Amino acid sequence: MVIHPLIALGQKNRQRQKNMIEIIKRLTINVMAISVDIDEYEEYMLKHNLIGSAYTFCAHVVIAGLRIGYGRLITLVMWGSVSLPIPIGHEYDAPPTKISGENLVRLVFLDESGRSRHEPIIVVAGIIVHGDRTYRKPEQCVRKIATATIPEEDRDGFIFHAGDLFQGAGYFKDKDTWPRERRFTILRSLAGVPRKLRIPIVFGHFDKSEKPRRDNREIAAHLKPRDMAHANDIVQHMAAFSLAEIAIERQMLRFPRDEICMLIAEDTDRVKRALKNAHAFLRDRDAVATSAFAGISNLPLTKIVDTPHFAAKSDSVPLQIADVCAYLILRRLLRRSDSQEFFELLAPQLTWTARDFGARMGAEQFGTGSLV
Repeated sequence: MVIHPLIALGQKNRQRQKNMIEIIKRLTINVMAISVDIDEYEEYMLKHNLIGSAYTFCAHVVIAGLRIGYGRLITLVMWGSVSLPIPIGHEYDAPPTKISGENLVRLVFLDESGRSRHEPIIVVAGIIVHGDRTYRKPEQCVRKIATATIPEEDRDGFIFHAGDLFQGAGYFKDKDTWPRERRFTILRSLAGVPRKLRIPIVFGHFDKSEKPRRDNREIAAHLKPRDMAHANDIVQHMAAFSLAEIAIERQMLRFPRDEICMLIAEDTDRVKRALKNAHAFLRDRDAVATSAFAGISNLPLTKIVDTPHFAAKSDSVPLQIADVCAYLILRRLLRRSDSQEFFELLAPQLTWTARDFGARMGAEQFGTGSLV
């Protein structure tokens, strides 16, 4: 989250408070945003042997401060790469305000692979991005890869599809222009982005050969009449999406701070309404308690807020990384050795594995990467 700082003011020394407000006003005249990263506060606190911390959050304003030895307050103002510690000469009268635990700091970008009926498994997978520290970085990485590999006249609005890169299809169908190794170099770069940025990867999958279970039928009960013609396809997608949401909830509970997140998935008209309904069902405590989901841990969902939002891959570039994750996880579940080298780039960032992966393949190492 990019947040705007406002000096935390106490009840004493009114003139000094007014002076500090004027400083902030002057700083923000020509600056779109002055970023304050909580990790920067913690690092500063440790470096200078400061004790205690207080943060009060509201929509786009943070009142933040650090208490030091004798109750004096110091505020760290971030301006680009410049840190400006500003001491304020008064006691901090009120007790520090604790973090509410309701800070929207994670965005989850999800895509699917295996929707076509000839595929035996459908996968919904994606990345969990920190809204302040890493939100722009996946897009920057994808843009950099495009700049290095795609002709300038084709770059505007270009979308990478993992399947096209691997199979030599779509934009990459001309094998003379796009030979295997040239395409695979791009796919390696894209698959390496989560590890490079230490981004967690989550997924859920559904084996289409399984008979619909009671819990899937209960989700299907929320389908609209107009969706019934494609009911089987939609229920399979909903089942994989629901399992991905449970994996996201589990990962959110593992983060050291009490955080919440929102979902952004690829815009798919036919299943969009159904996925929203499935999400609402998994957040409904009463509905979950009286369903086959009652015995599943991490339900109802509490860390995933609002309804899933949908965007095109051209408008939300991190979805292109989610596409790579879903495609390579699908192929690993199918035990396709020809794509194993790419999956091994993802494996360290997986937050959980699946029994359906079966015996270990190649040099894969699950969950050994750093997660931020």
